[in-house]
Amino acid sequence: MSSTWVPPGLDAIPAPPAPVRKDMHSLSNIAQIHPKHIHLDWEIDWTRKVIFGSVTHKIGIDEDGLQELVLDSSYLDLGKITVDGLKVEARVAERQGSLGSALRIPLSAPAKKGDAVEVKIEYSTTQQSTALGWLTKEQTLSKKGPFLYSQCQAIHARSLLPCIDSPSHRTSYTATVKSAYPVLMSALNDNEFHKESASKHDPNTYHFKQPQRIPSYLIAIISAVLEFRSLGSRVGVWAEPSVADQAQWEFEADAERFLKAAEETVSPYSWERYDSIVLPPAFPYGGMENPNAVTLTPAVIVGNRMQVDVLLHELMHSWSGNLTTNADWRSFFLNESFCVYLERLVLQVVHGKEEGPAYRGL
Repeated sequence: MSSTWVPPGLDAIPAPPAPVRKDMHSLSNIAQIHPKHIHLDWEIDWTRKVIFGSVTHKIGIDEDGLQELVLDSSYLDLGKITVDGLKVEARVAERQGSLGSALRIPLSAPAKKGDAVEVKIEYSTTQQSTALGWLTKEQTLSKKGPFLYSQCQAIHARSLLPCIDSPSHRTSYTATVKSAYPVLMSALNDNEFHKESASKHDPNTYHFKQPQRIPSYLIAIISAVLEFRSLGSRVGVWAEPSVADQAQWEFEADAERFLKAAEETVSPYSWERYDSIVLPPAFPYGGMENPNAVTLTPAVIVGNRMQVDVLLHELMHSWSGNLTTNADWRSFFLNESFCVYLERLVLQVVHGKEEGPAYRGL
């Protein structure tokens, strides 16, 4: 008996509505706004151990009639705030534990969906900042000067700058930073010291740009006495002067071929340069995949290249994590699991299937 059933047309069943964006680890109104660009104008105060200056946000509006912006903040000393050049009276809500405090910024008139506003916030970090590590020169390897690094993953960017601190939103950024010691960021730079030894102590101004849109947790800054060693046309390593040559030897046989193998296995590299920074022993992480400025523990510098695959793991985050990101931190396993999957695929290319660990699916 033949069937009389006729399949429904393509338009017979409407698509489900897009889910409302939520993030239990952010206080921002992320369903109503999105970041378009950030500019940072900072100065590092080594005496007070703070970064001060301003952040300028260009923020897109996603809902008609919006009357306020809500940003994440934590342990920040906030000053003057303007919206499209006009001073406003913002309100810092009561602190909610590790989530920090919601910064509520009123708009002078209800905004329309599709509008964009410019918000400038003058502020300073404080010594309670959970994003910044301030090391004395005695805590460094070379004993040449103090060392500043940031670690914003998972929700510590709000302790470095007031922002939409959710991995569901991405933004490009530019920065101007004044410091008595050379500065690196998770961004591209044209600063002269990049081409030479970065060991001068004179106050200077450094300029950065990150054209790729990144989540807030990938904003990073490092400032210290460092030297650069080239590992290839697109790859390099920064380290303290006493270990710069060792770091170069540790990575130079593999860094460039890791990048080429990753591109052949996955897709073209999107970040222009793959540079790493070897931090002092007090750095409490193994590595962090900040674009253009991967931070590494000095434990990878062992003198026999046995730990060099850490460099490959952080490289694969350039795809899993940095290009495609978990929507919130409940799904953090997505960043790491797909990174390890890609890492194992590339390990078979660079080490051979007999020596490289076999991929095990997902």
